[in-house]
Amino acid sequence: MGLKKYIASQFAKPHGIGGKLACFAMNKMNKEMWRYLERQIKNDTTVLDIGFGNGFVLKRLLKRTNSNFFGIDISADMVKTATKKNHKAVKQGRLALTQSSIENIPFDKQFGQIYTMNTVYFWDDLQTALNEVYNKLQAGGEFLNVFRNKEWLDKKAGFTKYGFKKYTEQELLTATEKAGFKCKLATISPNTFCIHAEKFK
Repeated sequence: MGLKKYIASQFAKPHGIGGKLACFAMNKMNKEMWRYLERQIKNDTTVLDIGFGNGFVLKRLLKRTNSNFFGIDISADMVKTATKKNHKAVKQGRLALTQSSIENIPFDKQFGQIYTMNTVYFWDDLQTALNEVYNKLQAGGEFLNVFRNKEWLDKKAGFTKYGFKKYTEQELLTATEKAGFKCKLATISPNTFCIHAEKFK
């Protein structure tokens, strides 16, 4: 496997030493994204993190809110890493993490908020995933999808040509509305966006 393809695989599913390095790099690269997310997460609700990686953002949110958090990630290594990083919250019953894909969220509950950051490129089926998120939200709940658009990803063609599905902001808005959400698009920075998707009451 070439270096660029290896880097792409680690962004998609971090594992081993390479996965730890990839998550560290992503936390640095994505600062504006997770800073934006921090301002959106509410108190006194139940929140699901899709693709939590090494648990860095979860740790920050657990300190800044009194909400309870759940999380799914496709990487078994990241489940172990994030659980260790947030062991106190797990012990207190404020956090539960498991290995799963977004197309089959295993928690038997509905959430007040669901968020994800930079994972949409790796979903097996966009519409199936969005439908599953809709079903897992409470009435009036919100899904936050933070992403970089096709234009930005095309500029990173060194590795994003391997395994990345690239979308324009309009393509993601259309698909999200098709799942039943009422949507608005927030611009975080050029080529970086958050879709705020509300489930109708």
